[in-house]
Amino acid sequence: MTNDRPAAPGAACSALLILLVIVVLPISALTPPFQSPDEFNHLKRAYLLSKGEVLLSKGRQFFGAAEGETGGKIDGGLLEYMSLFERVPFRYQEKVTQQALRDSREITWSADERFSSLPNSAVYFPAVYLPQAAALVVGEHSGLSVADTYYLARALSLASTIALLWIAMRLYGVPLPVYALFCMPMAIFQMGSASQDAVSFGLCVLAAALFMRAADSRLPFSNSMHVALVFSLFVLATARTNLIAVVWLPLVLYWIRGERRYLLSSGVLLVLCLGWTVFAALTIDGAGMRIQYISPARLLFHYLTHLGELLSVISATLTSGTLLLGYWRMFVGVLGWIDTPLDWAAYWAFAATLLALAITAAQTDIRMLASPARVALALGAFLSTGLLFLIFLVTFTLYPANFIGAIQGRYFYPMAIFLGFALFAGPTSPSRDKIGRIIVISMLALSSGSMVPKLLSRFWAA
Repeated sequence: MTNDRPAAPGAACSALLILLVIVVLPISALTPPFQSPDEFNHLKRAYLLSKGEVLLSKGRQFFGAAEGETGGKIDGGLLEYMSLFERVPFRYQEKVTQQALRDSREITWSADERFSSLPNSAVYFPAVYLPQAAALVVGEHSGLSVADTYYLARALSLASTIALLWIAMRLYGVPLPVYALFCMPMAIFQMGSASQDAVSFGLCVLAAALFMRAADSRLPFSNSMHVALVFSLFVLATARTNLIAVVWLPLVLYWIRGERRYLLSSGVLLVLCLGWTVFAALTIDGAGMRIQYISPARLLFHYLTHLGELLSVISATLTSGTLLLGYWRMFVGVLGWIDTPLDWAAYWAFAATLLALAITAAQTDIRMLASPARVALALGAFLSTGLLFLIFLVTFTLYPANFIGAIQGRYFYPMAIFLGFALFAGPTSPSRDKIGRIIVISMLALSSGSMVPKLLSRFWAA
């Protein structure tokens, strides 16, 4: 049982969410379509979900895909719309003109469907794409153009994220450092896209809030809340494979509350998540999933039987100043397809503001920090981080490896959210709470001021 439930949310928290939307909308308007990493394949996955396709097929060469690549049939109009923006990523000289946008709005849905591979997003159980899929259903069947439907997908993704945050803060007070994560340039940029990141970040907050509420035996925790917790953890673990390291959290609730339903749900959750992960590993293939002939399973077996080699690679990765600095920059925000960095001053400014907020919101009650729920969340975050490195070592790092590659800073957001709930609670005093809110609002202003000029110069012709 915890004794540190944060204060119930009030108008200030709701106002913060409104301010967040006010900042995200213009950032989204300044970002051309499909300029979030892998957004093409994310929207294709949402399109297939809108058609009821959960388990995808493999293409053949006469479908226009490489032999055996996993994917599905995508509307020709949507593919045509995507093709107008495919040259922009990684090419700084490529700009978007107003004429190009006007031309793109003329593209309509067609009856023609063509196979398109998307192995990197096929590994996710598609529930995380429900908002985007709903937008595609509405757009395709109501006569909206493909462009209008795409922007509807962005809007529903943002609305769903904000709704998840609002529900979470009604269930259990969200610590200010967690709000701060959503005020970072990277989170703001992703909230303005049709990718899956924003919804998954919101689900992380909801899952943590539900777990912390359930861990406080003084608070009611209904069957519907229990189902919501299990569903959230399932979606997260099947959308971000490393988060399978947190599906055991209901076991902690069984230990705290002594109700068998938590023991049962934890077992079912583990079986379902492992089942999907194994299914995806065995059936999904393509250039986006394999970069060498050695299979991930063989590499995993090799490293687990050669622990010295595994520890050497991990040590080289975690002691590399270049890699750690890259993680930090991408965590704060490198926009576009990780091709548009902010000014160096912005990264220093965010380091200072986050440090100031951590000091302001710090908790000194050791008994609170050592509560079972908080220890479990922190442990889950660390296990998920370790699993993240292991997954990328055996999938996206060429063997023999000197260090683990391809990890982006935004991949650490879910673990940072769980740590935020584990290490911080309600304000230790009204004055500290006020200072903390000022810092969070200043982060929103800093994000907006650092992102707008970069987006204008990166994407738009003078």
